[in-house]
Amino acid sequence: LRMDVYVDCLGNIGGTAVIDICGVCNGDGDCEGIDCTDNSSAYCTDLSVLQGFIDSNTSLSTQNPLDIGYQVWTNGRLISLTLANSQLSVVPNTIENLTALLTLNLIGNQLTALPQSICNLPDECTINVGNNQLCNEFHYDCITDWGGQIQSNCEDGVECVDIDGNVYEAALIGEQLWMAENLKVTHYQNGDEIPTGYSGDGIPPPTGFLLDEKWADLTTGAYAVFPIDIIYANVSTCEGNCSEVYGNLYNWYAVDDSRDVCPEGWHVPSDAEWMILIDYLGGATPEDCESGCLNGTVADCSGDGDCCDDTWINDGYGDCEDQTYGCDLTCYDNDGGDCDGRARAATIGGVKKVTDGSSAASVTETDGSCAASVAGGKMKEIGTSHWFSPNTGATNESGFTGLSAGWREASAGGYPTMGRDSYFWSSSEYNSYTAQLRELVYNGSSVYRMTTSKQYGCSVRCIKD
Repeated sequence: LRMDVYVDCLGNIGGTAVIDICGVCNGDGDCEGIDCTDNSSAYCTDLSVLQGFIDSNTSLSTQNPLDIGYQVWTNGRLISLTLANSQLSVVPNTIENLTALLTLNLIGNQLTALPQSICNLPDECTINVGNNQLCNEFHYDCITDWGGQIQSNCEDGVECVDIDGNVYEAALIGEQLWMAENLKVTHYQNGDEIPTGYSGDGIPPPTGFLLDEKWADLTTGAYAVFPIDIIYANVSTCEGNCSEVYGNLYNWYAVDDSRDVCPEGWHVPSDAEWMILIDYLGGATPEDCESGCLNGTVADCSGDGDCCDDTWINDGYGDCEDQTYGCDLTCYDNDGGDCDGRARAATIGGVKKVTDGSSAASVTETDGSCAASVAGGKMKEIGTSHWFSPNTGATNESGFTGLSAGWREASAGGYPTMGRDSYFWSSSEYNSYTAQLRELVYNGSSVYRMTTSKQYGCSVRCIKD
């Protein structure tokens, strides 16, 4: 009897039939419709892991394995699985059996634990678990993107309660603990009321606005609430109480008041603390760019390191170093030479700033990478319930849950931008007229650094001391 004779899976001596990736003898590798009963193929093993997700999570209970989330299969193997915002509470221990997986995205769920077996996935597999409720004990070395995590279920979780008794969710993002909701307190930390009810300039005050002093005239702390009795696209999302959904809009004088607007043990973040957050989520500085200036800006011709708005080139105004705002663009194809041009915002280190003390807002370059930042997308609530479409890049994997609360204007006292933008004060003053803040937008994934009048009404997020 010869022992070296090959018998294929069909029993043919010297035959060529083999079992394919689907566990089928002489199959064509197309696994669709394959019966996995008593089938231990790699395809059926991957499918059984998906079934494990279904069996462990009621939110998936009515679905079939191949229908859950977003899946990418190659040659009968699952190589990418996205189960984002799927209300998952459990990751099955069998997750390690996905031995061909290259991407696992579990952001925006309700996970409070992760099996250690998740670290047995292939070394090259990227694992994103941002915006869940995971405590630090589950921050395994194999996790590629931890994002931010709501801490309410953690033993060492910090309670965030303001003087009015409002309780706020808190998200641990990197090493910073942030409020995951906009501030809506109506009293300073010592119990003093924060004034409200100021009318705008020529704008009929909503019901309950009782004070006569105009919002634009204030140099002391106050807050405003987006009124529900004005016609605006997103006001219906307030469900009758814009403060409850979007928080209050505070002028900077309230932010800077020594009586403190934040809960005890918390404070309004400085500009530097905002930068730490943005860098952690995927930001950059002009020094990261080859030209030394972020996209949308160009290097000052004087070589002094300033970055100037590229739309100022050949704009019909003089751009000489000795003009009021000192941005020399005469080395470009520019009108140049006339140093008496209209006053314009200077750009220093990639950040445009209003330096003439006016109350005009000054949009800045992004804090993100030279081409585009992803930090803003990671900070925005997903979907279009509280943002205009398309809400570009929104994943909220940080757990920050930014909503488009808009702002209250400094001059007219109007409320023009709910649904479109979100503005957050920093505690950092720029000059006697203006202070620094951050902006998120509906049509981009960047975070914008701005300086604007202290009389604007903006959202406030507090950070743990």
